[in-house]
Amino acid sequence: MGPRDLWATFQDSVADLEGANALRVVEGKVIAIDASVWIVEAVQQQQMRKKFDPRRAVLKLFFDRIVRLLTVGGATLVVVLEGDSRGDRSGRCSSRGGLFRLRCEDVAMLSKNMGVACVQAEGEGEACCAALAAAGL
Repeated sequence: MGPRDLWATFQDSVADLEGANALRVVEGKVIAIDASVWIVEAVQQQQMRKKFDPRRAVLKLFFDRIVRLLTVGGATLVVVLEGDSRGDRSGRCSSRGGLFRLRCEDVAMLSKNMGVACVQAEGEGEACCAALAAAGL
């Protein structure tokens, strides 16, 4: 459900955002990426799980999306890793332990090697992305 005729209102705008045209929207913009979302997407996609172990799935998804946003979209990227909502500087990636922590480390390494900024949020990655956007990033 939702407001009546909501999709009809956006119909013309959405039609312009299909395929490669969608990347025009980010051209010249700075984009903060909540790494947790992409990590979860990578390890849960069935097609990725068929071809890659979780580490390689995360690296492939990040690499492909970063390349697309940098080259085709012409965007500047900032990858945001989850922190700990209690203010622990080691971050939730560390306090969660296990595979998620390792995936965060992989993402940080890949981002650095691709020349993409990677920051550790003090709390939720999503909240940090919103704060960066509100600050005019």
